[in-house]
Amino acid sequence: MAATPPRRRTMEPLQLSLRIMGFEDWPGKIGLGLLSLGLGLVSPCTVLLEPFKPSPLGSAMPPSITIYVYGDYVHTNVLVPVITATGNWHDYLELGQLGENPRTDLEYLGFGWGERELYRNLTRIEDIPADQAWRALFDGRSPATLHVQGFPQLPQAPIATFLIPLQINQGDYQALTRFLLDSFERDAQGRPIHLNPSRQAQSSFYAATGHYSAWNTCNSWTAKALAEANIQPPLWDTLALPLFYHLQWYKTCQPE
Repeated sequence: MAATPPRRRTMEPLQLSLRIMGFEDWPGKIGLGLLSLGLGLVSPCTVLLEPFKPSPLGSAMPPSITIYVYGDYVHTNVLVPVITATGNWHDYLELGQLGENPRTDLEYLGFGWGERELYRNLTRIEDIPADQAWRALFDGRSPATLHVQGFPQLPQAPIATFLIPLQINQGDYQALTRFLLDSFERDAQGRPIHLNPSRQAQSSFYAATGHYSAWNTCNSWTAKALAEANIQPPLWDTLALPLFYHLQWYKTCQPE
């Protein structure tokens, strides 16, 4: 009798995907990771990049600035340097408002968008009352807030379970800066409306433009910010893990 050929190891692509996502050390997150792969997987680079047409102005300049997307399994944020050749965030924002004990040695600013009441007042997702969650997701009129946090160095876990660097050029960074500034709701004098300090160090909440919903989440806002910076947004942008997975593939697909 002919020997039975060995079974093909069908887990190798999955293991690679989990390694890309950083799930190898979190067995309890595998189910959530599989869900994200199904929602966010766009494997061929030609399919991933072809539909996105970066602006000619931005694409003509060489990358010179590193930004980051960071967060956890639920929420994403955009991280930018405080000072670059194109601008200084001290000129745009009162960094002394960041937290109850502000610092003067901040090197990075993190921006995260979300539903105003829930984002400001809750620390754990499991503590969200069902009626408030329903209203935030499906009312479509929930006001938004912008969480701004300063860092003297790159954030680490648990604030940044994932931290993905992305290279952009000065023109794209200027476009990203405009998007971030336009996300602040402003008073009659044109100043960002400061709401309250956050529980996290060197951070505060500000009134933000837009409305939160199930189809316009914090991660959707991050995807829009990336698009302004000429970074291909994912096909599915409402959840955090598909966004992180997409960005890892996006970096892989970029030409040298």
